[in-house]
Amino acid sequence: MDFRFSEREEMLRKSVREFAENEIPPKMEAMEKTGDFPAELLKPMADLGIMGVITPPEYGGVGLGYVARTIALEELGRVCGAMPMALQVHHMGCAVINDFGTEEQKKKYLVPLAKGETMGVVAVTDPTGGSDVVGMKTSAELRGDKYILNGRKCFITNSHNSDFWVVIARTAEGAKGLSAFIVEKDFPGAK
Repeated sequence: MDFRFSEREEMLRKSVREFAENEIPPKMEAMEKTGDFPAELLKPMADLGIMGVITPPEYGGVGLGYVARTIALEELGRVCGAMPMALQVHHMGCAVINDFGTEEQKKKYLVPLAKGETMGVVAVTDPTGGSDVVGMKTSAELRGDKYILNGRKCFITNSHNSDFWVVIARTAEGAKGLSAFIVEKDFPGAK
């Protein structure tokens, strides 16, 4: 088995390193002051393939996979430790939709994620549960043909840079009673 990086992966490494060294440092002071991800970097990162690196081409991504994603995150992290964390969460949102979403959801949500028009978000943490995912209080109840979500989330990375969130909520008791829901920011009751 050959464990060397492919030519395409090395090209990605080089282009992401150059981008990170040139584009991120001028934004770092503002990032430190506000704690915000510089949204103006989303489109340039999408143009490099970073935003859609794990997203299949049929949904606007480049589909290079998780090794390429790790290379991109590593290169961003050489310059700014916050960048790979924000992109890791973005890719988690992409992966949930890609792996479990319907065809309609993939077309509607993966394309803008891959194009850098919005950021991926996975909302897990409840104010009372912290990292105890099984102890989560946020719930979802099926009423007719719709689920009604009830609860609060906190410490949600990228939430201010996203048009929708993948929200994890309890639908049954126990560890297997958690489900993922796509919640658009303009849905009634979403804040």
